[in-house]
Amino acid sequence: VFLLVANIRRPVIVPVNEENFKNPILGECATILADPLGSIFYSFLCLACIRFLPIDLPALVWQFFDAGATIGIQLGVLDLIPLPPQAGGRIMQLLIPEEQEDFLEAYSTYGMFIFLGLLIIPGVNDVMFGVIRNITTGIKMMFFKLLFR
Repeated sequence: VFLLVANIRRPVIVPVNEENFKNPILGECATILADPLGSIFYSFLCLACIRFLPIDLPALVWQFFDAGATIGIQLGVLDLIPLPPQAGGRIMQLLIPEEQEDFLEAYSTYGMFIFLGLLIIPGVNDVMFGVIRNITTGIKMMFFKLLFR
């Protein structure tokens, strides 16, 4: 809820000139990955706040930062799904061979419907959210080990 109220996840289209990169594919991939990695870095900052803030803060503040870290990781992981509206789909478009471009155009037309189906269809969404939950827990545990050794 905080991310929506603070308007942090509002998509901003930034024009990028691929000709300015020495390696255009690598530069475009780095540009695309900036959003999901930024979300995961936001989570790291939330967990760092938990680690370095004074201990006598109310439990609600700790829960706020923990929820922010969880949401940030989940948004970053969702953005890496290899479907065309997501960052993972745009990376897939850069890396796919030229012979498969026809398939990719048809695939990208229905990418949003496939993504919504993954979120809505019972059974499928349980598996998808289970995988996302496991990845989120793993990343949070890695951050906790880095911060709380």
